[in-house]
Amino acid sequence: MKPDILFITWNCGDCCRVKIGFSGFEKWAFSDDVGKHGQNFVVIQTYSDFDARFALNEFGGLNDKEYAPALLTYDGKKILDIEEIISYLNENFEKD
Repeated sequence: MKPDILFITWNCGDCCRVKIGFSGFEKWAFSDDVGKHGQNFVVIQTYSDFDARFALNEFGGLNDKEYAPALLTYDGKKILDIEEIISYLNENFEKD
């Protein structure tokens, strides 16, 4: 499995911007469909900043990032900019 992993925190305004900006969030977050390059969409949602730092470090290799949102792509690219995350998700997981 080659996943694109999106890290978000429930009380994060920027994370909400990502969910709203990614037109297929509801469809992709709850399905087993695959993206443009055969990748799966994985969402790791945490409930505190401490948990976000833990998840980013342990599961994403994003030791330099303290807060969500962040995206680790299937090919190892780290995307930290909100608009770039939204753009990448919309491009790779087009809504039907």
